[in-house]
Amino acid sequence: MRRHLDVLNKAYENPVISGAIGWCMFDYNTHKDFGAGDRICHHGVMDIFREPKFAAWGYTSQCSPAEQVVLQPVTYWARGEKDRCEVLPLIVLTNCDYVELQVGDFAPKRAEPDRALYPHLPHAPVIFDSRHVNMNDLGAWGMLWRDATVTGYINGKAVSTVKLSGNPVPTTLQVEVDDTQLHAHEKDATRVIVRALDQAGRLLPFMDDVVHVEVTGAAKLLGPDLLTLKGGTTGFWLETTGAVGDITLCVSTRRMGEQRVTLQAA
Repeated sequence: MRRHLDVLNKAYENPVISGAIGWCMFDYNTHKDFGAGDRICHHGVMDIFREPKFAAWGYTSQCSPAEQVVLQPVTYWARGEKDRCEVLPLIVLTNCDYVELQVGDFAPKRAEPDRALYPHLPHAPVIFDSRHVNMNDLGAWGMLWRDATVTGYINGKAVSTVKLSGNPVPTTLQVEVDDTQLHAHEKDATRVIVRALDQAGRLLPFMDDVVHVEVTGAAKLLGPDLLTLKGGTTGFWLETTGAVGDITLCVSTRRMGEQRVTLQAA
């Protein structure tokens, strides 16, 4: 994510550069002589199912807040995710004027976009570090880890809030379908995304449960009916069969139960 921001910052610095192209937008299938040994190139800022990685939000955060307010902490909020069992520095990708971080019942800490590191970006990320947060306030390692709240402000008003759980547990099996109304009399398909979320609605990146997919009615599943969550998410496509009628999709995991979605082919 930081490499993408570094390149964007340099591109914006030079007035004779009209744009920068990152390789690449999505992970993709490739051959045995390239990629990560699994015949997939993982260079994308989104995965192969078009789910955004943190780097994708680096690009999105450069848009105007009038178009979309962006507030994306680059963290899974786990005590041991960085060296010395710290979460600092905590980068927040945002187009807000400033951001507040509140951990547990401690007073919120405020930080502004880091113009020293990224002077040329339209919207530099906010970076919380030891200037803003005392790691001792977060509790001794192995003894205490609190919830956190990240809040973005524009013109002095709170416009977006992200909750980070200090004790995440599997809570929601989220199933999102791009289109619920499909064409029956021509080849049509839609993408389905499955996410394992904690009680704060955040991805559980290390939950690798097996997902079972069952489709009945006027569509068929493209690919296998058993999938594995990767980074807390997976996806698949449904394709119409030419018949008219309802389509029932059932997605289930051992720990999170099942979700049913109804689509229609007409």
